[in-house]
Amino acid sequence: VNLGGVGSMALRYSGGSAATAGQPRATVEVRLDSPTGTVVGSGTLNATSGATAFTTQSVAVSAAAGSHPLYLVFRPVSGGPATGLVNLNWVEFAPAS
Repeated sequence: VNLGGVGSMALRYSGGSAATAGQPRATVEVRLDSPTGTVVGSGTLNATSGATAFTTQSVAVSAAAGSHPLYLVFRPVSGGPATGLVNLNWVEFAPAS
């Protein structure tokens, strides 16, 4: 992926329950070249009201132009689940303003 000129990524995802909706569920790190590569964006994803209740959240990204393998690394948050963090539906890139 060439992130030159990209300012953000929208992630459509679901995960959580009615009892946890709106609470932090996971973090996502946008990394180049490997799962431990340079972080070019990150954000906290809040729980939705269930596995089929999708929402979309934007994460700012900043990277120089050039093609790189892109990795989305999902991590648990304190007090959240350790596995089954989110169901990722799609990712969309938006240009920088």
